[in-house]
Amino acid sequence: LPCNNDQKREILRECDPLNSTPDYTPSRQSSCCVAVRKVRGTNMLCIASILSLADKAKYSVRKIMGFRDACAPSHPHHQVKFILSLDSS
Repeated sequence: LPCNNDQKREILRECDPLNSTPDYTPSRQSSCCVAVRKVRGTNMLCIASILSLADKAKYSVRKIMGFRDACAPSHPHHQVKFILSLDSS
């Protein structure tokens, strides 16, 4: 699988996508989005697929699926340049 239980736990902890709370969009700089982007291809379907029954009772699969778009870099080429410039310093 392109994701694992450690990543799942980190997303649940950092994003807290509870069934009981209103929908929200995490900011791209948030610890939630950092956790989401650690999953290869920001594959939230994978994360959703490894939720336990207890997880699903507490957390919203729909919210988790929404994190992929919410946390996508808005300008990937700028971000890459930024990361490269950090590496070269």
